[in-house]
Amino acid sequence: MEKPKRSGLRTSVVASAVDSLIEEDFFKEFKNSSQVLDELKRRNISSKPQSVINALNHRVPKILDRVKDEHGRWVYRKRA
Repeated sequence: MEKPKRSGLRTSVVASAVDSLIEEDFFKEFKNSSQVLDELKRRNISSKPQSVINALNHRVPKILDRVKDEHGRWVYRKRA
């Protein structure tokens, strides 16, 4: 009996896509994770929301700032 194969993108694909968004100044203004997910879908990179959130959180200390907006959601912006 064959094991079922893993479906979905690897997190490295999502992480490199987030890196390309950072390089393209997508994070010039504050963006929440759903806006990032929508942009990745527009670029034909489908992912689970948690993978996007993890990729964003890994970049917070050095590349991105993270604050809560007026609705209590985390938003991200490129560090100045």
